[in-house]
Amino acid sequence: MSEIRATEYFALVPEFVIYGDISANAVRLFAVLHRYANSQLRAWPSRKTLAEAMRVSTATVDRAKDELVALGALTVTSRTSDLGDPTSNLYTLLMAPSGASSASPASSQVMKGLLTGGGTGLLTGAVLKRDSKNERQSGMSSLERVHGDKAGQVAGLIRLGRPQEADAYIADQEPAIREWLQAVAEQMREQGQP
Repeated sequence: MSEIRATEYFALVPEFVIYGDISANAVRLFAVLHRYANSQLRAWPSRKTLAEAMRVSTATVDRAKDELVALGALTVTSRTSDLGDPTSNLYTLLMAPSGASSASPASSQVMKGLLTGGGTGLLTGAVLKRDSKNERQSGMSSLERVHGDKAGQVAGLIRLGRPQEADAYIADQEPAIREWLQAVAEQMREQGQP
Protein backbone atom coordinates (compact mmCIF):
# COMPACT_ATOMS: atom_id res chain seq x y z
CA MET A 1 0.00 0.00 0.00
CA SER A 2 1.38 3.43 -0.88
CA GLU A 3 1.66 6.23 1.62
CA ILE A 4 0.12 9.64 1.26
CA ARG A 5 2.74 12.20 2.16
CA ALA A 6 1.99 15.37 4.09
CA THR A 7 2.66 17.42 0.94
CA GLU A 8 -0.02 15.58 -1.06
CA TYR A 9 -3.25 17.33 -0.15
CA PHE A 10 -6.63 16.41 -1.56
CA ALA A 11 -10.35 16.91 -1.03
CA LEU A 12 -13.11 14.33 -1.12
CA VAL A 13 -16.13 14.96 -3.31
CA PRO A 14 -18.94 12.38 -3.14
CA GLU A 15 -20.32 10.99 -6.36
CA PHE A 16 -23.78 12.47 -5.85
CA VAL A 17 -22.10 15.90 -6.04
CA ILE A 18 -19.91 14.99 -9.02
CA TYR A 19 -22.86 13.60 -10.99
CA GLY A 20 -25.43 16.07 -9.67
CA ASP A 21 -27.15 18.56 -11.95
CA ILE A 22 -24.88 21.42 -10.81
CA SER A 23 -22.18 23.59 -12.33
CA ALA A 24 -18.46 22.86 -12.30
CA ASN A 25 -18.05 25.82 -9.94
CA ALA A 26 -20.39 24.17 -7.44
CA VAL A 27 -18.37 20.94 -7.53
CA ARG A 28 -15.18 22.96 -7.09
CA LEU A 29 -16.69 24.91 -4.18
CA PHE A 30 -17.53 21.63 -2.45
CA ALA A 31 -13.91 20.51 -2.86
CA VAL A 32 -12.53 23.82 -1.56
CA LEU A 33 -14.89 23.74 1.43
CA HIS A 34 -13.79 20.16 2.15
CA ARG A 35 -10.17 21.35 2.34
CA TYR A 36 -11.19 23.98 4.94
CA ALA A 37 -13.49 21.64 6.88
CA ASN A 38 -12.76 20.18 10.29
CA SER A 39 -13.40 16.56 11.29
CA GLN A 40 -17.14 17.31 11.66
CA LEU A 41 -17.18 18.53 8.03
CA ARG A 42 -17.72 22.14 9.12
CA ALA A 43 -15.90 25.13 7.67
CA TRP A 44 -16.22 28.90 8.06
CA PRO A 45 -14.01 30.64 5.48
CA SER A 46 -15.16 34.04 4.26
CA ARG A 47 -16.78 34.44 0.84
CA LYS A 48 -13.70 36.43 -0.21
CA THR A 49 -11.37 33.61 0.85
CA LEU A 50 -13.46 31.09 -1.10
CA ALA A 51 -13.53 33.35 -4.17
CA GLU A 52 -9.75 33.74 -4.07
CA ALA A 53 -9.21 29.99 -3.67
CA MET A 54 -11.51 29.29 -6.63
CA ARG A 55 -10.26 32.28 -8.67
CA VAL A 56 -13.81 33.54 -9.20
CA SER A 57 -15.99 36.39 -7.92
CA THR A 58 -17.94 36.28 -4.65
CA ALA A 59 -21.14 36.33 -6.74
CA THR A 60 -20.00 33.09 -8.40
CA VAL A 61 -19.31 31.60 -4.96
CA ASP A 62 -22.84 32.57 -3.88
CA ARG A 63 -24.41 30.92 -6.95
CA ALA A 64 -22.34 27.75 -6.44
CA LYS A 65 -23.28 27.71 -2.73
CA ASP A 66 -26.98 27.93 -3.64
CA GLU A 67 -26.59 25.00 -6.05
CA LEU A 68 -24.99 22.84 -3.35
CA VAL A 69 -27.72 23.74 -0.86
CA ALA A 70 -30.42 22.84 -3.43
CA LEU A 71 -28.66 19.54 -4.15
CA GLY A 72 -28.64 18.70 -0.44
CA ALA A 73 -24.84 18.62 -0.21
CA LEU A 74 -24.40 21.70 1.98
CA THR A 75 -26.10 23.54 4.81
CA VAL A 76 -25.29 27.17 5.54
CA THR A 77 -25.78 28.86 8.89
CA SER A 78 -25.34 32.63 9.15
CA ARG A 79 -23.18 33.61 12.09
CA THR A 80 -23.14 36.90 13.97
CA SER A 81 -20.85 38.52 16.51
CA ASP A 82 -21.88 39.19 20.10
CA LEU A 83 -22.99 42.64 18.91
CA GLY A 84 -25.22 41.13 16.22
CA ASP A 85 -22.95 42.03 13.30
CA PRO A 86 -22.69 39.41 10.54
CA THR A 87 -19.51 37.34 10.45
CA SER A 88 -18.62 34.40 8.22
CA ASN A 89 -21.09 31.63 7.39
CA LEU A 90 -20.81 28.18 8.94
CA TYR A 91 -20.80 25.62 6.13
CA THR A 92 -21.64 21.98 6.89
CA LEU A 93 -20.81 19.50 4.14
CA LEU A 94 -23.00 16.44 3.65
CA MET A 95 -21.27 13.38 2.23
CA ALA A 96 -24.58 11.73 1.30
CA PRO A 97 -27.66 13.40 -0.15
CA SER A 98 -29.98 14.96 2.39
CA GLY A 99 -33.03 14.62 0.15
CA ALA A 100 -33.53 18.37 0.12
CA SER A 101 -33.90 18.54 -3.62
CA SER A 102 -35.21 16.70 -6.63
CA ALA A 103 -32.09 17.88 -8.47
CA SER A 104 -30.07 14.91 -7.26
CA PRO A 105 -29.91 11.96 -9.64
CA ALA A 106 -31.68 9.52 -7.32
CA SER A 107 -32.27 7.03 -10.11
CA SER A 108 -28.62 6.60 -11.09
CA GLN A 109 -26.70 3.45 -10.23
CA VAL A 110 -24.21 5.58 -8.36
CA MET A 111 -26.92 6.86 -6.05
CA LYS A 112 -28.48 3.45 -5.53
CA GLY A 113 -25.14 2.05 -4.42
CA LEU A 114 -24.44 5.00 -2.16
CA LEU A 115 -27.80 4.93 -0.41
CA THR A 116 -28.01 1.19 0.10
CA GLY A 117 -24.33 0.40 0.59
CA GLY A 118 -24.59 -2.17 -2.19
CA GLY A 119 -22.00 -2.19 -4.93
CA THR A 120 -20.10 0.85 -3.70
CA GLY A 121 -16.97 -0.95 -2.68
CA LEU A 122 -17.01 0.67 0.77
CA LEU A 123 -14.00 -0.36 2.77
CA THR A 124 -14.62 -2.12 6.07
CA GLY A 125 -12.95 -4.48 8.48
CA ALA A 126 -9.18 -4.22 8.26
CA VAL A 127 -9.33 -0.63 7.07
CA LEU A 128 -10.75 0.36 10.47
CA LYS A 129 -7.59 -0.98 12.11
CA ARG A 130 -5.21 1.62 10.66
CA ASP A 131 -2.55 2.55 13.11
CA SER A 132 -3.04 5.50 15.39
CA LYS A 133 0.08 7.20 14.01
CA ASN A 134 -1.69 7.73 10.68
CA GLU A 135 -4.76 9.05 12.50
CA ARG A 136 -2.71 11.55 14.49
CA GLN A 137 -0.95 12.77 11.34
CA SER A 138 -4.14 13.32 9.35
CA GLY A 139 -6.22 14.74 12.19
CA MET A 140 -9.07 12.49 11.02
CA SER A 141 -9.94 9.06 12.36
CA SER A 142 -10.19 6.05 10.09
CA LEU A 143 -13.93 6.02 10.85
CA GLU A 144 -14.28 9.52 9.44
CA ARG A 145 -12.13 8.74 6.40
CA VAL A 146 -13.85 5.50 5.50
CA HIS A 147 -17.41 5.99 6.72
CA GLY A 148 -18.07 9.71 6.26
CA ASP A 149 -20.81 8.86 3.77
CA LYS A 150 -22.63 6.84 6.43
CA ALA A 151 -22.54 9.81 8.79
CA GLY A 152 -23.97 11.92 5.97
CA GLN A 153 -26.75 9.38 5.49
CA VAL A 154 -27.63 9.55 9.19
CA ALA A 155 -27.55 13.36 9.14
CA GLY A 156 -29.73 13.43 6.02
CA LEU A 157 -32.37 11.15 7.54
CA ILE A 158 -32.53 13.28 10.67
CA ARG A 159 -32.83 16.48 8.61
CA LEU A 160 -35.71 14.90 6.71
CA GLY A 161 -37.49 14.29 10.02
CA ARG A 162 -36.98 10.52 9.89
CA PRO A 163 -35.05 9.82 13.11
CA GLN A 164 -36.45 6.27 13.44
CA GLU A 165 -34.98 5.40 10.04
CA ALA A 166 -31.67 6.94 11.11
CA ASP A 167 -31.69 4.80 14.27
CA ALA A 168 -32.49 1.68 12.21
CA TYR A 169 -29.70 2.53 9.76
CA ILE A 170 -27.25 2.90 12.67
CA ALA A 171 -28.38 -0.42 14.18
CA ASP A 172 -27.62 -2.18 10.88
CA GLN A 173 -23.97 -1.02 10.87
CA GLU A 174 -20.90 -2.82 12.13
CA PRO A 175 -20.38 -2.54 15.88
CA ALA A 176 -17.10 -0.67 15.31
CA ILE A 177 -18.90 2.36 13.83
CA ARG A 178 -22.28 2.19 15.58
CA GLU A 179 -21.22 4.34 18.56
CA TRP A 180 -19.66 6.94 16.28
CA LEU A 181 -22.82 7.17 14.15
CA GLN A 182 -24.95 7.47 17.30
CA ALA A 183 -22.79 10.45 18.32
CA VAL A 184 -23.39 12.01 14.88
CA ALA A 185 -27.16 11.54 15.31
CA GLU A 186 -27.07 13.01 18.80
CA GLN A 187 -25.14 16.02 17.55
CA MET A 188 -27.74 16.60 14.83
CA ARG A 189 -30.53 16.44 17.38
CA GLU A 190 -28.71 18.93 19.63
CA GLN A 191 -28.55 21.32 16.68
CA GLY A 192 -32.32 21.41 16.63
CA GLN A 193 -32.89 18.88 13.88
CA PRO A 194 -36.02 16.71 14.38
